[in-house]
Amino acid sequence: MTVAEAVAGAHRDGWALVLAATVRVVRDVDVAEECVQEAYAAALVAWPVDGIPANPVGWLTTAARRRAIDVVRRERVHRTKLALLTVPESEPLPEPMPVLDERLGLLFMCCHPALGPDVQPALTLRLVCGVSTADIARAFLVPEPTMAARLTRAKQKIAKARIPFRVPPAAARPGRYVLQAAIAALYAQAPTFEETDWPQLLTLYDELLRVWPSPVVALNRTVPLSRVHGCEHALRELETLERDVRLGGYQYLPAVRADLLERLGRRPEAAESYRRALALTANEPEREFLAARLAALA
Repeated sequence: MTVAEAVAGAHRDGWALVLAATVRVVRDVDVAEECVQEAYAAALVAWPVDGIPANPVGWLTTAARRRAIDVVRRERVHRTKLALLTVPESEPLPEPMPVLDERLGLLFMCCHPALGPDVQPALTLRLVCGVSTADIARAFLVPEPTMAARLTRAKQKIAKARIPFRVPPAAARPGRYVLQAAIAALYAQAPTFEETDWPQLLTLYDELLRVWPSPVVALNRTVPLSRVHGCEHALRELETLERDVRLGGYQYLPAVRADLLERLGRRPEAAESYRRALALTANEPEREFLAARLAALA
């Protein structure tokens, strides 16, 4: 393995761990990122001479933490420049959390409600996954300077609002994200589509709709509803949702309606709904799927 391959692998597998361990020391995201980047740059210089270490991520974590400690000591007299610095002069630097907790702490910091849903995914991709700003900008269909400014504002918000780097305590009523994860897990773990635990999914969707009353959640709920209580019941729910203007151009509404109608044997109406869904869909794989379902009706 070449040094370049080793560094690339350590970036892919260990970026979040190295950054989380460094944030734990310096309590400032921008400074921590700089320390981690310096550690990776140092690896490109040191490893060709000293050899690739047995634990590349461990080497990088140690190097980045040492740089962070130097920053903390050097800037201790300028605490106002590091809004999140919480290491007192008389106290030792904090012991690292368990590896999983460190990465989870970084993830929860990126997804803190104070940052807003528009920036949380982008900040997570940058800090937790180590994706470049340019690649994130392309994924979000915005210019790179726009994304860079968005990420900078998010980091400033972390410092100004003193958003903690920690795993929050377990909630007493599961929240929106826990419920969404549970729903995704049930779908993923089902041995077959037919063996999906539809009653449990319906229960989870009922609770999700209670904590997050979104028309999209209500639409998604009609899928397990149709499997538990029948297509006619689900269609009645769908008719109510069709009066919601927020779903006026939402392609999945006619797609769900088409499926329900097809399962009821109402083929002409199903075909019309598939055509409506096709007209609203720009995603090519989805268009191919809908076109195949429409063709099957013919």
